[in-house]
Amino acid sequence: LVAAVTKAMSEVKLPGYAQASRMLSCADLIAEARRIPIATRVIVGAEDQITPPANCRRLYDALVSASPALAHRFDLVAEAGHAVCQERPDEIARLVMEH
Repeated sequence: LVAAVTKAMSEVKLPGYAQASRMLSCADLIAEARRIPIATRVIVGAEDQITPPANCRRLYDALVSASPALAHRFDLVAEAGHAVCQERPDEIARLVMEH
């Protein structure tokens, strides 16, 4: 798994990475989340150091405060980091299908 993620990340091209970094640094993701009109599930690896669970919780809280009547969900996936889909594919599949 580590080798597969390392290989995938080594294939990221600098221009694309720079563009994604600029986009994320200029965006107000919390404000954008408040505009999502459907029930949303936020899933994060408990050990994610790139997108920490506390930040994802802020996103979830913004969703709930904007539309409390919707059935938003927050899921913290144990023993997983930023590559949660690769690290815990069965758990991710279960959570997505459940949603």
